[in-house]
Amino acid sequence: MATAFSASKFAAQPFPLNTISPTSQNKNKLNKLHPSEKAHYAARDPITALKKYLIENRLASEADLKAIDKKIDEVVEDAVEFADESPVPPRSQLLENVFADPKGFGIGPDDRYRCEDPKFTEGTAQV
Repeated sequence: MATAFSASKFAAQPFPLNTISPTSQNKNKLNKLHPSEKAHYAARDPITALKKYLIENRLASEADLKAIDKKIDEVVEDAVEFADESPVPPRSQLLENVFADPKGFGIGPDDRYRCEDPKFTEGTAQV
């Protein structure tokens, strides 16, 4: 089970946020769980719950869902293949499409990461 801590303006202290799904891509997390923990999280898995809801309400059949799963696997496999066959992008593109407003971020002429506004590294910048 991965536990993240998130600060909230409504709470005085951070609160635990359980973030595991039996359908997770990270099988290492699942293998470390005790069988009772696996069963607990399997019962709460939103993907499994959605599939059950769709079948019970006759919005999709088991065959429809298997076809969707197969299509998802194909799309992911195509994306991985595309990424593996693509050239490595230049360092100048490292931070493209990462920040909503990338002012001050980038790779400097010396090929090192830079930040023009020190407030970003201090965590006091107003975005």
